[in-house]
Amino acid sequence: MRVVITGGAGFIGYHLANALLRSGHSVLVYDNMTSAGTERIHHLDGVEFVRDDILNMARLRAACKDAEAIYHLAAQVSVPYSMEEPSVDFDLNLKGTTNVLEVARKVGARVLYASSAAVYGNPRSTPVPETHSLSPISFYGLSKRSAELYCTMYNDAFDLPVTMFRIFNAYGPHCHGVVHDALRRLSENPSRLQMLGKPDASKDFVYISDVVDAMIAPLKTSDADGAETFNIGSGTPRTIGNLTSQICDIVGAKPLVTFSGRSWAGDVTKGLCADTSKISSRFGWKPKIGLREGLERTAQWFRLAVGSWQRLSPLEA
Repeated sequence: MRVVITGGAGFIGYHLANALLRSGHSVLVYDNMTSAGTERIHHLDGVEFVRDDILNMARLRAACKDAEAIYHLAAQVSVPYSMEEPSVDFDLNLKGTTNVLEVARKVGARVLYASSAAVYGNPRSTPVPETHSLSPISFYGLSKRSAELYCTMYNDAFDLPVTMFRIFNAYGPHCHGVVHDALRRLSENPSRLQMLGKPDASKDFVYISDVVDAMIAPLKTSDADGAETFNIGSGTPRTIGNLTSQICDIVGAKPLVTFSGRSWAGDVTKGLCADTSKISSRFGWKPKIGLREGLERTAQWFRLAVGSWQRLSPLEA
């Protein structure tokens, strides 16, 4: 199958492109290369690459002219930044998504859209099913929810095949976020570690290979083309305190750990955890990588590719 991935040089996009290539698909990555680490895409053999922005409609359509499926991952993904510059989220996450949908309509491609668990906001209860009320508390979450509505409207108005994924806290090699930040800080100073937020705040951390498996599952069928939405998460909440303890244990560090007690504006703090029964029953998908194994894999990658653990116990390469 001919597949285009917008934002394919990002964390999730890179792993998705790699998996699709290994499965024999023809893959074109469309990315503006403004995020840190995106140069990694050039290390994937067999991937085609176009450097441009999804706001460039003419270039986007040319890149997608032969596409059978478009995975739309390109976005402004920083919650704190969205609270400072909401207009950027509007342009990239909403206008950009509309461009992708319009191009897909014209070239006859299906769209698989990477939304976010941020659309739920602070949940009433967990685990959270796809039918839970949607009350985003950040402009990032609002932009993702608004883009979902556009996806649904394009499906309703033009019969455009669309599938949507609400991705929870993905982590793994090449990731950014709390896991990467903890590893980076420990590599710089293994005797002291400060974390944002409170140790009892919980999130749903899902390993990147499980995320990719879930995103590829609907590609094999048209059963999910009707603007259906699927949660992608581990289904198990983990506190930041527990996460931090496991990371320290894995790298052999015993730092003085402190927590700021507050997080960034727009952060969901009330224990968001995925109900994954819908994607499990529909496609037989279940997460395979537990948190400990996922953290070990991520720490091994960090040691080899990013950091140096001179002052820590060595990890197995």
